[in-house]
Amino acid sequence: MEKLTDDADYEAGETFENVSSPLSDAGNHDNYHGRRLGTRCVLHGLPVNKTKLRQRGQPTSMKETDLLVSFDVESMYTNISGENALMALLEMLDREEDILESQRIGREPLTRLINLTIRATYFTFNRNIEKQIFGFPIGLPLSPLFANVYMKKKKENFEMAPLQPAVLM
Repeated sequence: MEKLTDDADYEAGETFENVSSPLSDAGNHDNYHGRRLGTRCVLHGLPVNKTKLRQRGQPTSMKETDLLVSFDVESMYTNISGENALMALLEMLDREEDILESQRIGREPLTRLINLTIRATYFTFNRNIEKQIFGFPIGLPLSPLFANVYMKKKKENFEMAPLQPAVLM
């Protein structure tokens, strides 16, 4: 691997939990019932993903001033705000009006149905019925759909950010 700098702290990699993120309108956290969906930024001095860059045909040479930054989404289903995912889904449906027309379902019934799905998150634990108050249940068949729509919206926000990376994987 190429050595990018002589700074030992930089080479070891530093983690910053409160880095401002273009993925969220309000910094790097989406608030939901007092919990936060955080973005962790890890700065590495060594190009640890250089093989992936090469496999994708991306440039692999880096300058001494370049930073390798990775954003990691942790516990996605249980950390996504149902309201934010619903807003992202409805925004997508507004842009793709023919989806609602072809399925013969209106916006209002669809919104009520999705709200019911988001809020009816009961499960059994130690013979007790519990209600999940944050995020989507991992076993819910619609959780991947909601998560994908939500992450697509975040990606669109990222692509409109003023600072853009040289390589995005």
